[in-house]
Amino acid sequence: NQHPSSTTTGSWGTTQNRYFNGSIDELRISDSALYTSNFVPSCLNLAALPSTIGVWNFNDSSNVTITTDSSSNMNNGIVYGATGVIEDVCTITTATNTIHFDGVDDYVDLGSTLATGTRTFEMWFKPSTTINSSLINYKSLLSRNTTSTSNANGLYLAFIPNTVGGNSAGKLEFSISDNNGSVHSAYSDSNIWNASRWYHVAAVINPAQGMMLFIDGVKQSSTNNYIFPPVQNNSSITLGNWSSVPNSYFNGSIDDLRFSNTALYSSNFTPSCPDLIALSSTIGVWNFNDSSNVTITTDSSGNFNNGIIYGATGVKDTICQITTNINYINDNSRFVNVFPNPFSEKITFEFNNSNTPKLIRLYTIDGRLIIEKRASTVVTVDSKKLISGFYFFQVIENDKVVISQKLIKE
Repeated sequence: NQHPSSTTTGSWGTTQNRYFNGSIDELRISDSALYTSNFVPSCLNLAALPSTIGVWNFNDSSNVTITTDSSSNMNNGIVYGATGVIEDVCTITTATNTIHFDGVDDYVDLGSTLATGTRTFEMWFKPSTTINSSLINYKSLLSRNTTSTSNANGLYLAFIPNTVGGNSAGKLEFSISDNNGSVHSAYSDSNIWNASRWYHVAAVINPAQGMMLFIDGVKQSSTNNYIFPPVQNNSSITLGNWSSVPNSYFNGSIDDLRFSNTALYSSNFTPSCPDLIALSSTIGVWNFNDSSNVTITTDSSGNFNNGIIYGATGVKDTICQITTNINYINDNSRFVNVFPNPFSEKITFEFNNSNTPKLIRLYTIDGRLIIEKRASTVVTVDSKKLISGFYFFQVIENDKVVISQKLIKE
């Protein structure tokens, strides 16, 4: 019932010696009984539900007097002395079903129509054995054979062997052949792929910028000005091998494969860690979660582009981890103050430690990197051209993300 006294967290009103000594995060008050039996607590920032009265994620580190109600119900709280700290709350390990290829004869047939018009091919992959410049045979993640002796209209995403690659041996090559059989390629920067490590790759054909390759969200230096997506070809797209190339079977695991008819990425981005979802541009997305079916892999986009499995088996694996934290640093050696928030024409990042360089990255809410700056003491970012909405930033120090926080553009 209504009561004239305030609701407080960390204390019991004005009662002496009842102040909590510790940290609190992800406070949510609801007008319904959400739980009646055992459940798995949410690790990421709690979201507002229809029953939510207020939810406080304590991510508004630039304001030391007000804590924002993230439910938009405007039930903001007043902070008395409590300070934000950065701390691991919990870690999400995306233990999910993936598909494993034995490197001998396993592959998945996705049919002959899927690549037509595709401008973004992306997936997670994990080699079972290290791939490097000593690679003897092609190892293919994805390919489509050509339908003529002129090598026209084929494509592949494969690791290059030293028998043909020279200085490119061990690199991942994204290649498309046009109607005349001319080959257009972009290459990874690295030629070393460690065993038992997950990598994300996105191969993009941008209608203005041409072909590019992203590894773990980082744009590779090799590009190609070819701007045309694959056209129809009667050969199947295969995952895990290159059917016209001997001994090209991939030995390892693949997960979250998605084809899109738009160029989703043109600059650095943060790859999605949970299962990829279907977007309006999605042709097909395969999460390989249907481990009970050993012959068919389901297209999760609803477009019914299911694939046929030949030998590859489902395995459970952890692809990546997400660590949630309280996003405020009050350690004088790493303190950052970000203001204003919400912002309009500019955002200022202010640091106490002038001796340690820091990398500031600003992302759209869907993970596209749009601004990158370096600073040691203070830097101001021009944000006039950004559209209104939600963004988030990361501060990276000594190659480690030390803070990640949401921002609002008015």
